[in-house]
Amino acid sequence: LTVAERVAAPGGRLLDIGSGPGHFLAAAMRAGFRATGVEINPELACMAAKSSGAEVVAGDGAALTTVLAGREKSFDVLTLLDVLEHVSDPVALLREASRFLAPGGTLLIYTPNHSGLIARTAALIGRLSGGLVDGPLRGIYDCDHVVFFDPASLRAAVRRAGLHAGDMRMIRFNPARRGIARGVSA
Repeated sequence: LTVAERVAAPGGRLLDIGSGPGHFLAAAMRAGFRATGVEINPELACMAAKSSGAEVVAGDGAALTTVLAGREKSFDVLTLLDVLEHVSDPVALLREASRFLAPGGTLLIYTPNHSGLIARTAALIGRLSGGLVDGPLRGIYDCDHVVFFDPASLRAAVRRAGLHAGDMRMIRFNPARRGIARGVSA
């Protein structure tokens, strides 16, 4: 099977780390996955469980061996969607998370590309304005992101975690995504 076929296989076990309010978990359940989520915020974990119908465990993704004890090597697909940029040691999280992938499993990572056109344009606007126009840069380098990836640094992090970096695809920026989770807790 190709990666896409493995990921799309109905009935597979999926682990979503950083589930937020559960939108992705709900989509995974509708697609036929047996989905489990891990969310650090207990209120969002409860919301995710209710909205998706998936099992959602409130706990820290950096402590998966405690949160998901006994489930090592049991998930066909593991997702980290908008998560890696929020942790101080993404390589450690990748190592920890990979312990829960079944042999031949697939890890999907979604993170902003900080060498992309939007980031480069915002930096140029900041430089050309002498720092007077800094709103676009503040929006990109917000206080919630502690690591800023580009394709090369993401591949390097994956390799340092002992994983094989597979396909990488760029996905267009969609400003509507900003409204998915709101507030400090999100």
